Formats: sequence, structure tokens, C-alpha cells
Amino acid sequence: AQREMELATARASQNGVITWLPSLDGQTLRRGEEIARIADLSVFRVEARLSDAYADRIASGQPVRIQVGEELLPGRVQSVYPAVEAGVVRLLLELDAGDHPRLRPNLRVEAHLFVQERTAALKVKRGVFVSADGRPAVFVVDGKVARRRTVEFGIADFEAIEVLAGLDSGDEVITSDMNDYAHLEEVKLR
Repeated sequence: AQREMELATARASQNGVITWLPSLDGQTLRRGEEIARIADLSVFRVEARLSDAYADRIASGQPVRIQVGEELLPGRVQSVYPAVEAGVVRLLLELDAGDHPRLRPNLRVEAHLFVQERTAALKVKRGVFVSADGRPAVFVVDGKVARRRTVEFGIADFEAIEVLAGLDSGDEVITSDMNDYAHLEEVKLR
């Protein structure tokens, strides 16, 4: 009886937390059937979905940042699933700190993929910039006035945008919504 009990007892080959059990009360299981799913809480990976419009810009090894609350965790694209389903590409992302304490099974996070990178670029915090004559413009603070200046932007990420022309290092830029003043050359500040 002891031997039969040992043969009928399923043991996991790794430590973890059971995340799924089938509702098969009283049913017979065949060899190889799934009887449980176990999450290894010592390392997490992220499954991400992305529009297929960007599929040609994604590759294994590409750097990513996973946003958990206000924190950004670095990682990379581990693999890209070959099939496109309903206009969506699935990616598997590997984290540098896969055991981060804020991670949980089935937690929704934001994934930021880096498709292009430049070092030593002039950048400003992303904001609501105005459009002057169909070209982007910003208001630059100069003492007690803010003057509109046409700029040329480059690549952007979720926090900042590259400035190719129109600003110099040290310029103070208003990043809040100034569209009500887009028709003015300068605005007095209080």
C-alpha cells in the first residue's frame, strides 16, 4: 500500500508555487497529461505583445526596460515568436534581475523596447510641444519671458526626446501645454 501511495503521489522537480490545477475530480489521467502548473518565483520572465507594424525592428538581444510601478528594470529580448496573430507579435523578455521583489506571477507591466540609441545627444523631457507653421516649437525661458523657438526633434523614448537643432545645452524649456500661446513669439512669465 505504501508503494502504491508513492507511485500515485506527484512531486515537482523544482521549488515553486502552484498556479493552476485542473478540475478533474475522479477522472483518470494518462501519462504525460498536465496535472499542475508551477511558477518558479526565483526568476521571472515577461511575455510582451507588440503591434506587427514594428516586427521588423525587433530582434533577440535587443535592450528593454520593464516598468514596474515607477521602477524601471533592465533586460533584453530573449526571443520573438515567429507567428503573428491578429496583428500582434509576441516576445519573451529576460530581466537582468529576474528575482526582483516587486515581480509577481501574472503581473501587468509596461515594456519599453529600444530600437535605436544615441550617446551624447542633447535631449529634453517629453512634453506637450507647440506647432508653429507646421513645425515643432518650444518656449525657452529667458528671464521673465518665454520665447518661442522652432526646433527639430530626433529619436524619442518614453521619458525624453532628442533635440537635433534649435536648442543649446542649458536652455530652460517649458514642457507643459502651451498650445494656447502657439501664435505668440513670446510670453511674459509671472
